[in-house]
Amino acid sequence: MARAQLPKAAAEIQRGGTVDFGRVRLTAQALITKKRTVPWSQVARLDIRDGTLYIDDAQGRTIEVLIVSDTPNFYVFHTLARQLRTQSQPTSS
Repeated sequence: MARAQLPKAAAEIQRGGTVDFGRVRLTAQALITKKRTVPWSQVARLDIRDGTLYIDDAQGRTIEVLIVSDTPNFYVFHTLARQLRTQSQPTSS
């Protein structure tokens, strides 16, 4: 089921929309939490440890901590978040 939802969520983001995953939302430009909006260029890490996802900014501060099992459509969220973060990183020439 999650694999079927991934193309729909990716298309929504490409159209300029927002995709909601409970405590966080994703857009093409940013990760949005209840407390702040963080541009993808400032998202440094998405680290899963012991069933928990830690999202850190470029200064090493925690943006959000998500329990994997409590995050709706976690597979879709994690896949999209990794892609959006990677796309925002400058390429070396």
